[in-house]
Amino acid sequence: MPNLVEKSTVFSQSYDREYGLFVGSGTTALTLACLQATSTRQKILLPAIACAHVLYSVLYAGCIPVFVDVLNENGLIDPDKACEALDSDEQIGAVVVVHIYGQIADTKPIYEKAKTLGVLVIEDAAQAQGGTYPDGRIVGSYGDLSVFSFGHTKILDLGRGGILMTNNKKFFSSCCS
Repeated sequence: MPNLVEKSTVFSQSYDREYGLFVGSGTTALTLACLQATSTRQKILLPAIACAHVLYSVLYAGCIPVFVDVLNENGLIDPDKACEALDSDEQIGAVVVVHIYGQIADTKPIYEKAKTLGVLVIEDAAQAQGGTYPDGRIVGSYGDLSVFSFGHTKILDLGRGGILMTNNKKFFSSCCS
């Protein structure tokens, strides 16, 4: 019978992720992801509209939330505003891209800008599990870290639990310790 680590690996590989860590909640997964922001860059960029637990995760990680505007048509993070914020504040160590209500945020421009600045991208796909980007990539496959929640009201509602996924062994090891 496969153990929990093997099961999390199988799940994460379905999202083109090498490593997966099952945790007690999506909030825990997101907090662990936020903890990967460098100690010298404690600000984390967030969309102005998201579940309160996104903000809680940033605060639990001891980081400083910085809010960015959302698009009027869908309530998702505005990629242009996010890129402007990344350019204007060198203390931002990570950006959380949140997909909400089954809608998929335009992650690619944020990811590309963040990479040029050495900023982590955390993809919160708790409410868009199974969705795909226009280029065919599955939601949860962008960014340095991805998180899902399996709690009440989520697409895969198991009543509780979450997973943190990454292709970075260093991040994975840090989250496991």
